[in-house]
Amino acid sequence: MPNNSPNLYSLGALPGFDPQARRTMQDLVDQLNFLTGEVSRLRERDLVVMPQGAARKENPQQGIITIPGVTKDGFVRVNPDGVISSYSSPSGGLDSISLVTNLYTNVLQGSVISNTAAETSLFSGESPSVGSTRTIFGNSSISGTVYFVRIVGRYAATGAPTGRIRVKLNSTTIADTNTFTLGNTGDGIYSIDFDIHVNSVGNLATVTVRELRGEFVTNTAGALTPTFAYASGSTSPIDLTIDEVIDVTFQFSAANVANVIFMGLGDIVKHRY
Repeated sequence: MPNNSPNLYSLGALPGFDPQARRTMQDLVDQLNFLTGEVSRLRERDLVVMPQGAARKENPQQGIITIPGVTKDGFVRVNPDGVISSYSSPSGGLDSISLVTNLYTNVLQGSVISNTAAETSLFSGESPSVGSTRTIFGNSSISGTVYFVRIVGRYAATGAPTGRIRVKLNSTTIADTNTFTLGNTGDGIYSIDFDIHVNSVGNLATVTVRELRGEFVTNTAGALTPTFAYASGSTSPIDLTIDEVIDVTFQFSAANVANVIFMGLGDIVKHRY
């Protein structure tokens, strides 16, 4: 039923909702679409959102819901079809997140990595777009959440060096291609893509990287034969009760001014809250 404000919709009064249970956004979408009679009245209205742990969420009359990872009061936007499309906080920033669910893009390329054999993050020096984050917030995932990651950029190599790609959550490596030989080029293109599948949650969680795939070609156009590198596997334990930052690193086998790589564009999308 409507709250005191005409623009607020009370969840606590709807049948089937337990206001004291922490609801994931997927649960909320499922419930709203199931309650068709109530959903039909949701036309571009806002739902009150409170951060986890807020005392007011215990009062069902206030229509409070919680979103894992959200730390400020705000509003959920409900589209005319009853689907929740976004969350926003009056203060903006990282607490304004799209529930559709792009987490990260960048607007400027990462730093050029050259003349080093040290493992280095491809995200080094990048400029993320406003509101972007590579952080998996503590307690923000459920079993079945998937994070899709894609990076594209340029590289150069001389002397047929090897490369190595690692995927990390904070400092923990969750996927590793080991070394692979790069073709010599003065200007090549590469892409890296993979997904992180959350198998279980908590402080002893298990995540699986499904097909970390790196593709490197020695030119920027034409019919080319790529070099591929692959990895996959499960990692446990991972503590998903704390913030975990998604990172992708690259490592040349030899330091040379002609061995160069940088990230051009990066994209991280979260599926299933």
